[in-house]
Amino acid sequence: MKSTKEDFIRFTKGKIHLGLNVFSGITDGYHVVHCPSVNLTTYGESKNDSDVAFKDALQIFLYDFKKLKIHERHKFLIKLGWSKETYKSKNYRQAFVNGEGELENFQVELIEESSLETVM
Repeated sequence: MKSTKEDFIRFTKGKIHLGLNVFSGITDGYHVVHCPSVNLTTYGESKNDSDVAFKDALQIFLYDFKKLKIHERHKFLIKLGWSKETYKSKNYRQAFVNGEGELENFQVELIEESSLETVM
């Protein structure tokens, strides 16, 4: 699946605004939802199950993310492959596929597997 929408995360007045590409499909009989830019994947026996699971996982991700200190947030986003916009101090952009199908804003040297653990 090709997407031309650029992912973003913005921080304003204590709120986090997201624009993320989310992909879904069926794998091995399960409905799967995947968001590569925040490294979240969920599945379920139905599309609704996988969508609900993804929304729950994203809420947990954001809850834990908001608890991080600002420098920890920055470090975590960089590990996920995000880059900070230099002219806006709290905006981040993710790599994306442009209209010609070419990958842009991708820094190979930043590829690193990472995870955000949650505790309730």
